[in-house]
Amino acid sequence: MKKTIAITMIALGCCLIVFLLFKNEKTSEVSLNEPFKLSLHESVSIPDAKLNLTLESVSDSTCKGDVVCVWEGEYSYHILVNDESIVLGTVRKREESYNDYLIKIADNDYTLEYVTLEVSKK
Repeated sequence: MKKTIAITMIALGCCLIVFLLFKNEKTSEVSLNEPFKLSLHESVSIPDAKLNLTLESVSDSTCKGDVVCVWEGEYSYHILVNDESIVLGTVRKREESYNDYLIKIADNDYTLEYVTLEVSKK
């Protein structure tokens, strides 16, 4: 009997942890041809285009402080578009085609926390 109660309590605890982890995932709706900020691990939906975008991670290859660099480096934004990963950079490849749409970095405000994007029909 005690073993059954313990197993039940562990199962309920696991369910609670999973719920708390996923309840903070927010998906907001944005429009085509309108710039929007996409924060790290945030998802947005563009209903008119049937697209879902999630900023999965950000890589920083920028030149640091007192180091001599061949080039200035860039931030790379790893974005999940529906079920396909794309990478946009602040220097190279600032835009990417996905089906009939163009996804591009919309400003020069680069951070490790978010990216400003704009999606338009090609």
